[in-house]
Amino acid sequence: MERDLKVKGDNFQYTLPTGLSIIKISTDLDCQGIIEREIFISEDIFYYPNPTKGEVDVFVNGEDTGVKMSVFTTKGDLVFTRDQKILDSRKTELDLTGVPAGTYLSYLEGTTVRKTFKIVKR
Repeated sequence: MERDLKVKGDNFQYTLPTGLSIIKISTDLDCQGIIEREIFISEDIFYYPNPTKGEVDVFVNGEDTGVKMSVFTTKGDLVFTRDQKILDSRKTELDLTGVPAGTYLSYLEGTTVRKTFKIVKR
């Protein structure tokens, strides 16, 4: 949803929705240019158990129906990337049963979520 706000003065407040927002600031004078910034506000996620023996339940707030899930070692090596469906219960699953014990970073990316979290595999 695109909105144009006309603001007079040097101070205003606005609550941004979750997801990606693009902020453009300009004046009536073309010679002053335009400032443009992207701001991403992510929905929260909850996950358990941590540490895990293999499977982690991940709950994603918001309305995303799917996310891209990437798992990395703490050295930054990619372990795997998968497209994950989010059920009506807002749950998806991170399955680490096939990876060795250790600490991993999981990155979730969707329309309204971008989160990185640490999981310890026993």
